[in-house]
Amino acid sequence: MTDRFKAAWVATVLAAVSVATQAQEVTLKAINAFQEGTYFAQNFEAFVKKVNEEGKGLVQIQYIGGPKAIPTLEQPAALRNGVVDMAATTASYAGGIVPEVQALNYATVPFQELRRNGALDYINQLMAEKNLMYFARTGDGVKYHLYLTKPISRPDLSGLKVRIAPNFREFFQALGATVIQTPPGEVYTALERGVVDGYGWPLLGVFDMGWQQVTKYRVDPGFHNLEMGVQFNLKSWQKLSPEQQTFLERQRDWLERLALEKSMADVAIDLQRQQDAGIQVITFKGEDAQEYLRKSLDTAWAGIIRLSPEHGPKLRELMVAEQ
Repeated sequence: MTDRFKAAWVATVLAAVSVATQAQEVTLKAINAFQEGTYFAQNFEAFVKKVNEEGKGLVQIQYIGGPKAIPTLEQPAALRNGVVDMAATTASYAGGIVPEVQALNYATVPFQELRRNGALDYINQLMAEKNLMYFARTGDGVKYHLYLTKPISRPDLSGLKVRIAPNFREFFQALGATVIQTPPGEVYTALERGVVDGYGWPLLGVFDMGWQQVTKYRVDPGFHNLEMGVQFNLKSWQKLSPEQQTFLERQRDWLERLALEKSMADVAIDLQRQQDAGIQVITFKGEDAQEYLRKSLDTAWAGIIRLSPEHGPKLRELMVAEQ
């Protein structure tokens, strides 16, 4: 074999290997329910970066951005219909498609226990019927709070208009509030113009949209558990090879550790930031605090069971720790 022939043969083999590698690589299109760079977008963005760095030749993620690409409340349908393959979002926004998925907000046992005890498998069986799959948790270990522009002394929101997400609609209604659902990007203007008197939001992320400028009070204690996650179009997941799925599951484990560690560290930071920004704390105590927390859980699960009488009781059994 001449040197020229050897060189040509090697080049042919390398080209064939390159083509085969390219054929194996899959690009997944992903969307975020939250504006790029904001607090609740950052963990998923770190995940995308890590996947793209370590998954060359195997898996890549085309991150098309946040609500400007697809409005937040339209993203679950876009995911189900295959417009995108992945969505970094919250179960609350998918509740119109799979009502039971909102139960993830009301779990009182740790998320990893939901993986172990079958609760997440149960949720995914229900999501599979709508071509969806819950893949990863990107926000954990943080409570929701009520933020207000007007003071209250008891858990009574009569006469107040409060911006809500679907996962705490019934709770605030039970407290007497008039509830208004808007995307996060519209909350600042709604507060500024007096369209709403407050909003429900996790302890973290208030500063992303400048809401501290139009927020006077935070109500303690916090309620429910923050749920942020990554959902997959089920058919897109099933098309991946076992190697690609294993790679993404390994990245998922890294993401979930990052999310929990970051949340725990950031809670103390944001508590101080809110204090420095002049947000005053209204703290319910004694019976008021007990009533507030009891009502937050009871109304939430009553809603799940009403929407899904077959599955709701079983999900509560798996997700709520014995009192």
